[in-house]
Amino acid sequence: MQATYKYSTDGGITFKGYDGSTFSSTAGTDTSGGAISTTVDYTNEYIDGTNSDSADSEGVKIQFSAGSDLVAGDRFTVDVFNPEMQAAQDAVIEVDNATITKSTNTIDDAIQGVTLNLLKADTSSTVTLTVSSDTSSAKSSVKSFVDSYNTLIKAINDQLTYNSSTKKKNPLLGDPTLLEIRKKIGDIIHGVIPGLSSSDYTNLSQIGISSDGKTGKLSLNETTLGSALSSNPDAVAKLFIGTGTASNSAITFVSKTSKTQSGTHNISVTTAPEKATLLGNETIASGGITAAETLTFLYSSNKTESSPDYTGFSVAFSANATISTIVNNLNSAFATNDVGLSASNESGKVRITSTDYGADIYFKVTSSTGDVAGQIGFKSSVAGSDDDEGVDIVGTMNNRRATGTGNTLTGVTGFPEEGLKISTESNQTGGFGTVKISSGVADKLPSILDSYTNSSTGILKSKEQSIQKTVDNVKAQQERIEKRLITKEQRLREQFARLEVLLGKLNVQSQYITNQLAQITGIKK
Repeated sequence: MQATYKYSTDGGITFKGYDGSTFSSTAGTDTSGGAISTTVDYTNEYIDGTNSDSADSEGVKIQFSAGSDLVAGDRFTVDVFNPEMQAAQDAVIEVDNATITKSTNTIDDAIQGVTLNLLKADTSSTVTLTVSSDTSSAKSSVKSFVDSYNTLIKAINDQLTYNSSTKKKNPLLGDPTLLEIRKKIGDIIHGVIPGLSSSDYTNLSQIGISSDGKTGKLSLNETTLGSALSSNPDAVAKLFIGTGTASNSAITFVSKTSKTQSGTHNISVTTAPEKATLLGNETIASGGITAAETLTFLYSSNKTESSPDYTGFSVAFSANATISTIVNNLNSAFATNDVGLSASNESGKVRITSTDYGADIYFKVTSSTGDVAGQIGFKSSVAGSDDDEGVDIVGTMNNRRATGTGNTLTGVTGFPEEGLKISTESNQTGGFGTVKISSGVADKLPSILDSYTNSSTGILKSKEQSIQKTVDNVKAQQERIEKRLITKEQRLREQFARLEVLLGKLNVQSQYITNQLAQITGIKK
């Protein structure tokens, strides 16, 4: 039977494929970067699958013999200084007196925000890891904020000025709406940020941002800002970006939106969230399972949709596979098939649990042997497969029903808690205390400006429509006046024409009378 493999020279952090190229799951077997197959001629095959010694072969030949206990997914190490096969072991580290065991050399959940890549074991030494904050990017962001604010204030002030030299004023001089905008954004910059505790910074002046009373422009004391960032970076962040603080450690503030109002919001859970989980019914002995067994899985992460997607796959185990091997191979298969499941050893039984909460998560396990003594303990298809699905959280915010998805509650539209999102991993129900929301400068400024500049509902839009309506009315009045002038002009022209006709007749009559008078005068003579 031919097998394929990949290999690593850095403890499993990265893997190589055929000819020592970086491993690619999509590359063909025995092609550059692809999986390496075992060959008939073991004597000539180096670890990289080629027949020649090179830097990529690491100078190591490897031979696989028929009847080996190795199965798909197994790992082993080769010490080139003492070349004998060693069984793979879990990584064990101790962090702050807490012992952590992992099946991988990459650990990202021992210290929040830190990923540990384990390269070698050394029980005789202790490594001290110091984590410090890099404040340079934060300083740069605050400086950019100050510069952007000053650009805005200058643009507003320019529209409100009068040039005494040219005796010209800008079109918006004295405009009440623009004056109101300037006042409101100034109040936010100079005022106290609501919702923050006394132990936090509560206004920008405390971190070195001050303003000119005449122009309204801001200036930044970088020394004061640097000290604030070093002593309490979270408090500085809260001045700009609003956050939430839960009174109960069982709930976690996730996020909020510009619609979420500052203040205290009550949280209650009526149905606790659940993960999908199954436990094998048999305790696996130290010698492993009695007979070979295959577990077949069906997994969905959108079970509640009208047409959910499913991922199906199988994991095979040989006879005598121990619970450690079973758990490791299952977790490897879960990662390979990109499903949100995790296997663990629970007092000698196999526990399979989803990584996410909620009704969208569903999985089914079917065993080729069924739930019999000496095996893993899941049912066969004949006996009715084992399956489970998660449960969505159900709860309220401020005594109003919130939207529950997985283990996350979100405040509904139209109320103070709109957009507030919290999560919990607790299996308890009832009151969970409060979440206190603060709104930072970066939250409030866009909200204030949006109330004026929103293209649909903003005050400036309303004012524009009002001005446009006035312009339209003036234009309509002008058109009406123009029509009346045209009508009057036409009437005057008609009157003038009639007057000319009348004058012509009068001229004729005048000439006739003159002639008659002349004749009368000649008769008298």
